[in-house]
Amino acid sequence: MQTVQETRKIRLKMLKSKFVRWGDLNEALGWDRTNARLSQILSGTIRSGRGVPYVMGDDTTREIEEKLGLE
Repeated sequence: MQTVQETRKIRLKMLKSKFVRWGDLNEALGWDRTNARLSQILSGTIRSGRGVPYVMGDDTTREIEEKLGLE
C-alpha cells in the first residue's frame, strides 16, 4: 500500500507531464516561474540544515488542488 507522500509524488509527476516545464506549472499556480519547491519534492532533495527530504504537506496539496480545479 502506498503512503500519502508516495501518492502525492505520483500525482505531481503526472502534473509535471501535463505542463511539461516546472515554470509552466508554477505559473498556473500563480507562483514565481523559478520556484523550485515542486521539483525539490519530486526529486526528494534533502533540506539543508534538517537532513530530511522535501515533502508535500497538506496545505500545499490543497492549494494545488484549488488553483488547478482538481479534486
